[in-house]
Amino acid sequence: MKKALHNKQALFIKQAKGGFSRWDEDSIDVLVELANDVHNYEMVDTKDYRGLKVGSLLVPSPTYSERTSLVTMAFLDRYIEKGATIELLGELTEILAEVPFQHVLMPDGRGQANWEFIVDIGRQLDAEEFAAIFFSHLLSIGALENAKRCEMDDCRRFFVGPPNRKWCSDSCGSKYRVRKKRKRDSV
Repeated sequence: MKKALHNKQALFIKQAKGGFSRWDEDSIDVLVELANDVHNYEMVDTKDYRGLKVGSLLVPSPTYSERTSLVTMAFLDRYIEKGATIELLGELTEILAEVPFQHVLMPDGRGQANWEFIVDIGRQLDAEEFAAIFFSHLLSIGALENAKRCEMDDCRRFFVGPPNRKWCSDSCGSKYRVRKKRKRDSV
């Protein structure tokens, strides 16, 4: 018996400046890369300072890309840690409430009609809106099921892999095993 799969044909279409951008389940790699771009960054928002902190350096005006990456990283981190909680879904819904969506019927690969979402963007989305749309769409089609965070303490990068995989790369897995062996041997 075959395992039921998510709708692999599900698309999300963004319309802006006369062009279209398609997001589907393969776009998870883009989301992971976006989240990993700011691996060592931290957003600081206090009464005295609002901006990025990179190590001990304060960056008062993060770029649109840096802000998008930070928000994407925060969403992905929360999802991996606790799943699709009511709080996370509520926050995403609140952000998306101001973004205009349209439903259109479009043919899929089998000649069937499906409802597809189009975001009609007459204005520039802010970084939080863009990240929320991208993340929410991938979440809704099940593309985030195998998203993980590397278990190496000094790596912690996001990746997509099989359920039993713990590290983003063979290199991290090897480092982990070597450290574990050295610790065991030193006792």
